Amino acid sequence: MNQKPDLLLVDDAPMMTRFLSLFFAEQYRVTSCLNPEEAIDLIRKGYLPHIIVSDLDMPQMSGLVLTKVLRQLMPDCPLVVVSGLKESKHRLAALEAGADDFLAKPFHPAELQARLENLLQRSEQKKTEAPQPPAHSSSGKVKTPPFSLS
Repeated sequence: MNQKPDLLLVDDAPMMTRFLSLFFAEQYRVTSCLNPEEAIDLIRKGYLPHIIVSDLDMPQMSGLVLTKVLRQLMPDCPLVVVSGLKESKHRLAALEAGADDFLAKPFHPAELQARLENLLQRSEQKKTEAPQPPAHSSSGKVKTPPFSLS
């Protein structure tokens, strides 16, 4: 990617969006929305971010609903959900709705930055790799490479 990737921030807390916008300004072209419906409208009008960070608990629309809508509009766009709701049921719900990652507030912005970089790198690799058909053995079964934790 030759130019800065586009980062869409969706959070109803103005201080959070301002802080993250400033933190990520050197690495990303940041667009922030205080309302999930505004984010959906932007995407429907043609804005295509490279990565999205969304809050989970917003009064206008649940972050879970937003995640599901974003997955319909942009199924391959990396999406990280952040939230002050730390219980595992909230993390699991966000991941099941289609989030690629979940980060509990408060968090260190460098941790979010590392997660975004990892997701963007994987996303770019997927775009450049040609799909390979599965390798078949002489018996017709799909070959799987050996797996090791070491």
